[in-house]
Amino acid sequence: MTLSQETLLMKSKWRASLGLFMTIIPIFKLQIPVLSPHICRHTYCTNMARAGMSPKTLQYLMGHSDISITMNVYTHLGLNDAKEEMIRVEELNRARNEMKKEGKIKPVSQKMFRVV
Repeated sequence: MTLSQETLLMKSKWRASLGLFMTIIPIFKLQIPVLSPHICRHTYCTNMARAGMSPKTLQYLMGHSDISITMNVYTHLGLNDAKEEMIRVEELNRARNEMKKEGKIKPVSQKMFRVV
């Protein structure tokens, strides 16, 4: 028996057992979502947005010509993500205020920059 014949046999056995399972318990057929490789694109886009990747970089990596496709169709962020972002901004503001009190933040002047 060749490898392709073994693969076909395994696939047919798996399909037969799954079909038997679905006929015995039909409620599972309704509960199992349809999964496709395309879902991985949505997952990747959402995870990269959560990690803080720039939307423009994400658009380029996804291959979209319009950023609205990337942000509105492929990125699935929810209320928890918004809460985490607000907490992060609040912590950043607290750290800035603390640095101002300690005098570690110096005003930027034009003398600090030099034209090359």
